[in-house]
Amino acid sequence: MADKRILHQFKMRALSTVDKPAQEPALAVLMKMDQSEAFAKAAFAMALVELELNETVCEAIESMWQLNDALRNSVYEIAQNPDRYPEPIIAMRDSLKQFAAAVATMIQVSIDELDTNMLMGKSSGFKEEDFALVPDPNDPTTWKFLLTSTPGGDPEPRIVKAAVLALGDDFRKKVQIGTEQMPKVKARVRQAYTKALPGASLPEILKSATQEEDEMAKTLEQLQSDLERAESFGRLNDIEKSHFAKLDSKDQDNFLKMSATDRAGVLQKSAEADAVVYTATNGETFRKSDDQRMVSAIKRADEQEKLFQKEREAREIDMFTKRADTELSNLPGDANVKVAVLKAISTITDDVTRTSATALLKAGNEAIKAAFTKVGVRTTGDPGATGNALEVMTRKRMTADPKMTFEQAQAAVLETPEGEAAYEASL
Repeated sequence: MADKRILHQFKMRALSTVDKPAQEPALAVLMKMDQSEAFAKAAFAMALVELELNETVCEAIESMWQLNDALRNSVYEIAQNPDRYPEPIIAMRDSLKQFAAAVATMIQVSIDELDTNMLMGKSSGFKEEDFALVPDPNDPTTWKFLLTSTPGGDPEPRIVKAAVLALGDDFRKKVQIGTEQMPKVKARVRQAYTKALPGASLPEILKSATQEEDEMAKTLEQLQSDLERAESFGRLNDIEKSHFAKLDSKDQDNFLKMSATDRAGVLQKSAEADAVVYTATNGETFRKSDDQRMVSAIKRADEQEKLFQKEREAREIDMFTKRADTELSNLPGDANVKVAVLKAISTITDDVTRTSATALLKAGNEAIKAAFTKVGVRTTGDPGATGNALEVMTRKRMTADPKMTFEQAQAAVLETPEGEAAYEASL
């Protein structure tokens, strides 16, 4: 029996099961070592399983065994055929170079697939909050750095660890995380890590998030929140904005989140609870919630203004009545009508028009006055012999209708042909 051979400085790169083992009685003893590199590889492998990348890993392993078999066959061929390969060392070196190139290509392809699948989160059904990087909330294909294996679930240790590893430079370059996005991504991964692994030491890459980055992330989140709040406020109508201004910060946020129907209900209840208690002269309304001392003061001011208005109107009527007695005494109509005419003329803003209207009234009054002037004397007892037949006709009309004033009776007489003739004769 041949002596046993002992391997020194042996490193196992992979362990795989085969359907036809080369040495059935062979035994292998594995010992676990607490090394950060081993832990990282183990965490990465578990993350791959969690992210449903088994197929990619299996394809990579299968390709590796094929490359190993090809290299072994090539070396065996060179060693067994010295005639065909007079320089076996050179030939084997070329085979090793080709093997290394093939392995590098295979590894790069696998890494590209791992990068894409793990970082892009291609499993369906996940929500926006399941990812650390969400450039476009409306486009799930842009979401990166998955933090859970269950849509909407809590962060899971193995997946969060994979996300931490994915924050490395190689992965970061592939997903093109912008400088302004990195603080927020690290903050979300750090939050998920703390929740999934309570008490565990924070990885260095998450510790590298400086205070400035944290503040930037908070600022960005605050700006986004302020923008959404401003947009919601802009959609309110004037009545809703007025109600909004009376609320505290928390109630304002709740009010903005309500539907239009719910807001209308809130306004209705608010109006019922805060009814109008007074409407001022200028139309302004005051409710229960207003300062009642202010409301009382406005009431007193309105009442005082009403008294002043009555006094002004009384003085105006007295003034216009006196003018009617002196300036329009001969015109037909009672005093109220004459006062109304003079008051209406006083409201004319154009000075020329107002003056002309007043002169027109006075001229009419003088014309009527001339009709009352006596032009003869009575010579007999016959009323018809008087020199003022118009006055006689007017007196008769007043006798026939005692309710008529002299002016009203005269106006009625002037509308008749006889009265018109008597007026001409009087002139």
